[in-house]
Amino acid sequence: MSVVSDKDSAEGETSYVIDDFEVAGVLGKGGFGKVVFAREKRTQYPVALKMLEKKTFVTEKSLKQLCRELELQYHLKHPNILRMHAFFFDVQTVYIVLEACQSGNVFTLVRKNPEGLASPLASYIVDSVAAALEYCHKYKVVHRDLKPENILLDDKGVPKLADFGFCVRVVGPDRESIHGTAEYVTPEMLHEDNHHRHNYKVDNWAVGVLMYELLNGRSPFYAEGDYAIFSKIKKGVIPESKRVPDWAMNLIRGLLTINVKDRMELSTFRADETLQQEVAERELMALNLD
Repeated sequence: MSVVSDKDSAEGETSYVIDDFEVAGVLGKGGFGKVVFAREKRTQYPVALKMLEKKTFVTEKSLKQLCRELELQYHLKHPNILRMHAFFFDVQTVYIVLEACQSGNVFTLVRKNPEGLASPLASYIVDSVAAALEYCHKYKVVHRDLKPENILLDDKGVPKLADFGFCVRVVGPDRESIHGTAEYVTPEMLHEDNHHRHNYKVDNWAVGVLMYELLNGRSPFYAEGDYAIFSKIKKGVIPESKRVPDWAMNLIRGLLTINVKDRMELSTFRADETLQQEVAERELMALNLD
């Protein structure tokens, strides 16, 4: 089957128009627009088509920022990153042509398993995401919005890191802003005296929160309201949980270290022997299911 042509890319040799696609149904809606399942008419190749209304981008500057982010994501090619095939726009809408993942997301998976996921499955998801983030960091790209909702699953259950709306390419000083979902925000982002300064290790922290949430069914900083959540994050206390094995808790503590310099690198995290044993068990289970 032919894929959507990469020449129809951010570099713009040839552009799509919306009439090049057959829309089959809505996959989701949000404040900025919606995502639909579609097929490219020429090839019948399935895609997810994200439609963003231009009017939600108040200034020309914000629209140009979106285009820069899209160009950045277009060049990220990794088996655990949702593939962007192209983007194009008309007078009213920005269209993003994405890899179609119709098996839902990790948030839905956690909701269906409130007591936490089995260790091999949780390990497989977290390791896949960590691999994707390692790849991003190699190219100075920081995601800054890791959470279960932003991890999609393809038809074989392979995790795909998605939604690079808050991503940034860092080639100079640390960033000075707050981004992300409350329970995944880092301590350094919350410190005004530090001007919220942060670097790529915000993603490492988020991997630690994700691992705990997948195993426990709830994040380590769960609370009612952002103020209570941020208070817990600043203290950095990780609740004990019978659902989180000791080996996993040791890794989580390494990632959820308030001191950024001491925070575990993702390469160290992924090199953990027990983690990789759990990942191998999950992959073996998947082969047996096939």
